[in-house]
Amino acid sequence: MSIHKYNDKGKLVEPWEDGYYSVTTILAVKHNRWLWEWKMKLGKEESEKVANEAADKGTRVHRKLEKILAGQKFIKIDKELLPYIVAFNNWLNEYCPEGDILSEVYIYSKKYGYAGTADMICTIDGELWLVDFKTSKAIYDEYGLQVRAYGYAYEEMTGTKVRTAILQLGLPTKKGWKFREKKEPMNVFLAHKKIFDWELKHHPIKKPKVKV
Repeated sequence: MSIHKYNDKGKLVEPWEDGYYSVTTILAVKHNRWLWEWKMKLGKEESEKVANEAADKGTRVHRKLEKILAGQKFIKIDKELLPYIVAFNNWLNEYCPEGDILSEVYIYSKKYGYAGTADMICTIDGELWLVDFKTSKAIYDEYGLQVRAYGYAYEEMTGTKVRTAILQLGLPTKKGWKFREKKEPMNVFLAHKKIFDWELKHHPIKKPKVKV
């Protein structure tokens, strides 16, 4: 598991430095029964290979979408990523977001001490939406908690209400996407945060000693 911690400006810092742990780092404290079952079924080496390949593809898709939202017209797209890009363009054509579309927006909550990056913030039919992109075949409960935490942090920072959703891309359907609003309770995410803080208190991450 990668540990991500950020300062107020959104720059990565070391775990022992002051800052905010990411929402995904906090949610990783949860014991995922489905994940362990999947790992046992495939085996350690194969499951790690599949997970790493999926993570790499997800990162590449996110980078291409960021360029599209930034207005770049000529973007080289690998054949493997094409279904995800086509699906995203299909979604844009159907929902027609109004005005500026923000991407990779760094947000954090001073009140609860966490941070994250919103994939997209846009206006649809006069309402503000915070959207997280997913390239996985399944949508898990923690994804909803993730965007709920992002939405709360955004509202804390701006004073503006925002609806939260998951945009699942690359599905083997005609549209190639599924758009789902998520309304998970904030107190469930905060329960994860309490467990995370409890574990850090008992097992703090210390700065490595420099050998001389």
